[in-house]
Amino acid sequence: MIRVTPLSCLVQHPDNPRRGNHEAIRQAIRENGWHGVITARLLPDGAGEVLVGWHRSQAALAEGLDEAPVEWVECSDEEARQIVLSDNKASDMATYDNAILADLLANLDADDFAGTLYTPEDADILRRVYSTPLNGMGTDPNEEWVGMPEFEQGDRTPQHSIAVHFLSLEDKARFASEVLNRDTPPRFAWWPQSDGFIGSDTGSAYVADDGE
Repeated sequence: MIRVTPLSCLVQHPDNPRRGNHEAIRQAIRENGWHGVITARLLPDGAGEVLVGWHRSQAALAEGLDEAPVEWVECSDEEARQIVLSDNKASDMATYDNAILADLLANLDADDFAGTLYTPEDADILRRVYSTPLNGMGTDPNEEWVGMPEFEQGDRTPQHSIAVHFLSLEDKARFASEVLNRDTPPRFAWWPQSDGFIGSDTGSAYVADDGE
């Protein structure tokens, strides 16, 4: 059952792990108004425990709204937790067709972006990466590189190299953890820490294992 309900009657589910972007939701409501419904269940004390839409309800209150449509459901404590978890997880699992998204944003006027939570800069990046020219060939890397500096590979020759041998995999793992601060040792490593490119510490020694 859905009915318009005072937002002041709602409380957060105590196990909701979601931390919403309050300011972004407020902006969306400010620009577009309220849409959708909140899902809640009635608690013994008469309060409505929100299972879906808690952050929207609080953003709406901050924007001066007093009430919103609420879908009231009957469920056990365990079912309530499942609704909270599945709603958040399903949102995380969603993906985008970035080509369609790029085209949608490309058709917006500058004044329309506030209601989308995107920026013109976002649109420009997506256009460059995902928009398809009329020839259907996609972004031309040669055109994108016009005016960019030529790449020059620096001298990555180490001053000195040593081989490190380990009697056991446990010794190798300890070396990675205590010396390199990694879960597993890389095939090659600079010591002190360096990437080996121009601008790196040229006094670094080069540490390598045998790859086994």
